[in-house]
Amino acid sequence: MDTNYFGLLRMCHFLFPLLRPSSRVVHVSAQVGHLTQIRNGTELREKFKMSNMTEDELTGLMQQYMHDVHNGTHLEKGWPDSPYTVSKIGVSMLAMIQQKDFNRTTDIAINSVNPGYARTQMTNFTGIMEAEEAGDPILYLACLTPGRGEPKGKLIWNNKEVQAWNDTLVHVNDHPSKCKKYW
Repeated sequence: MDTNYFGLLRMCHFLFPLLRPSSRVVHVSAQVGHLTQIRNGTELREKFKMSNMTEDELTGLMQQYMHDVHNGTHLEKGWPDSPYTVSKIGVSMLAMIQQKDFNRTTDIAINSVNPGYARTQMTNFTGIMEAEEAGDPILYLACLTPGRGEPKGKLIWNNKEVQAWNDTLVHVNDHPSKCKKYW
C-alpha cells in the first residue's frame, strides 16, 4: 500500500507542479486494479463508482482498508484479501480523479495502465510476455500526441484499449507482439 498507492500519491504531489502543457502521466496499475476485483462488497464497490470522488476521499478509502485489515474486518466489509489488489484499484482510480483536475486547464493526460502479465521476478517468471513488451502500452500512453482528446483519465489495457471502469472486466489474452501497430 505504501509504495503502490501512497508513494505514487506523494510523487504526484511533488511532481505535478512541474508538469508542462501537454505532459503525459502514466500510473502503472495491473489487471487486478479494476473495479470488478471488489466482488463481495456492493456498498464498497458503489463508493469506487462515484464519478465525483475526490483524491482525499480515495485516500480515506485506502486508509480505511488498512484500518479494516488491522482489525481483521476487511473481508466482511467486502475488501479483496490482497493489499496489492487494493493498492492497484487505488492507482487506477487515482488517475481518473487527477485527470478531472487537469481537464479544466491543460492538455495534460493522466492515465493508468495494466501493462500485462510479464515474466519478471515478481511473477516468478511465469508471465506470458517479456518485460520489454509490457512496456509497450506504457510507452504508448507516454507518447500520446498533444491535443489528442482521449484517452484521459482512463484505465488502459495491455492491448492499448480503454477498459471501462464500471463494466465487466474483459480479459485480454492477446500477446502484444502480435499487434505491431503502435499509434
